[in-house]
Amino acid sequence: MQQEVLRTLRTLARRYRWVVGVDLFLEYAFVLTSAAGGLLLLDRLAYEFQVAELHAGRPANIIAALSIAVGVAAIAAILAAVARRVPQAGLAWRADKTLGSDERVLTALEMAGDGASGFTPLLLAQTSEALRRADPRRVFPALPVGYRWGTVLALAVGAFLAAFPARPHVPPPVAGFSVTPIRGPAPLRVVAEDLSQGRIRERAWEFGDGTQVRGLLRAEHTYAIPGKYTVKLTVEGPGGSDTRALEAPVEVLDPAAVFADFSAAPRKGRAPLEVRFRNFSKNAGKFAWTFGDNGASSEKDPLHRYEAPGLYTVALVASGESGSDRVERRGFIKVVGPDAPLADFRAFPTRGEAPLEVSFEDKTTGVATEWEWDFGDRTPGAERTARTRNPAHVYRMPGRYTVRLWVKGPGGDDTAVRVRYIEVTGDGSGGGGGGGSEEESAAEPVAPPPGAPPAKVFGDPSERPDVEMEDHTVKGRPKGDNLVEKEKKVYTGEKGAGGEGRPYENVYGEYRRAAEDAMNREQIPPLLRDYVKRYFDRIRPR
Repeated sequence: MQQEVLRTLRTLARRYRWVVGVDLFLEYAFVLTSAAGGLLLLDRLAYEFQVAELHAGRPANIIAALSIAVGVAAIAAILAAVARRVPQAGLAWRADKTLGSDERVLTALEMAGDGASGFTPLLLAQTSEALRRADPRRVFPALPVGYRWGTVLALAVGAFLAAFPARPHVPPPVAGFSVTPIRGPAPLRVVAEDLSQGRIRERAWEFGDGTQVRGLLRAEHTYAIPGKYTVKLTVEGPGGSDTRALEAPVEVLDPAAVFADFSAAPRKGRAPLEVRFRNFSKNAGKFAWTFGDNGASSEKDPLHRYEAPGLYTVALVASGESGSDRVERRGFIKVVGPDAPLADFRAFPTRGEAPLEVSFEDKTTGVATEWEWDFGDRTPGAERTARTRNPAHVYRMPGRYTVRLWVKGPGGDDTAVRVRYIEVTGDGSGGGGGGGSEEESAAEPVAPPPGAPPAKVFGDPSERPDVEMEDHTVKGRPKGDNLVEKEKKVYTGEKGAGGEGRPYENVYGEYRRAAEDAMNREQIPPLLRDYVKRYFDRIRPR
């Protein structure tokens, strides 16, 4: 009888641990799920009111957060219930209370070790019979804990947030990039430049040979093994993500293979037009040029003169010990007549923070009657084109944008393209742009020409007059003298007029006009233009 009583008490102990474990789980789950649901709801409200960015916007993130909260609560409740000590006296007292047996179970438990006296076996037998008839669920019923409703409410909030995801306040980014060069002998070093538009948090490059690079606006990679490789760029921002692959794969040739490539300047102009061709071929010693107007040359860097208007295709065949290679560029040189339009433009400013309003000025020469602009803005909702002569455009998203101008007149039409011309910065900026121009990139050399003269920043110095400033500082004047304003003159090196020079006001005007002309011809970098303007304002004649 004694063993039967103890066996029944162990059954009650197991029931007790189960009830306590459920109670603790509901309590822990209420705390953890309420905290997780509150943070998720606060995150969504902050995003909807545009106070902060959304950190858990995907349904998978919401489900994971609440699942982790429930799992942690379950593990903690199991460990606490197992580690909790269950006293047998407490079990006996609760069984007596449930059965109404006037502490019979508790007395039997205390007298179990007193031996087999006449009264003890009878008490144990009655106690065992009472416990056998008692249901453990009556002794330890499930506690009516109110925490469960708080847990249900937190889970309902998470389900609502997952079922109705937040809509992005900004459009998704638009991926775009350029790779230079896209063909050449191994080892081929390429430069990939991000031209994406929109707010970008993260970017990932894939070069097609297993190499991956993250976070760089301008990634460099060297291909050592010949083959064809596809380059991809994935950009991700608060509005979503986008992936773009290079249309033509990067072609890596054998290290000893002959490779032909060239550039030319200028590529368009009025007849007669002289064009200088630069040769960037590799592993070649002989060259055969055809200029599209029945002209040919075997020089390495020829100079060719186009006499008549037209659109000319240029081809180069490079030959070496390992074979030959041919490159042809259709419509590479454009020569127009005296009245035909030659498209050109400028913009101000070309760099700034979003939103950036840019004014465009048509600088086309010749006769033009129609204008069509493409601002390179591919973000959703942007007005990408305009048909006025001097339009203005607002760039609302970070990026670097390629601008195109198409003009038409009685003498024909023409297009001017400026790649990555407008640079807009801002939060989450990853660079960006109009995706580049295939026509323009085709004309770019694979490497800078050796021995090329440096670019002229401020124009040709030989075209400017030499000037020496004369010191007219007034040290002081005697008392009683009248202050007379002396005319300032500078020596220009010109003969005549007694060598007295020319007035400073006239020389200042010539210099300022020369500087403005250099800016119009893009001979002064954009970063220096504001400095030049402020300098001339500072030395303006009083």
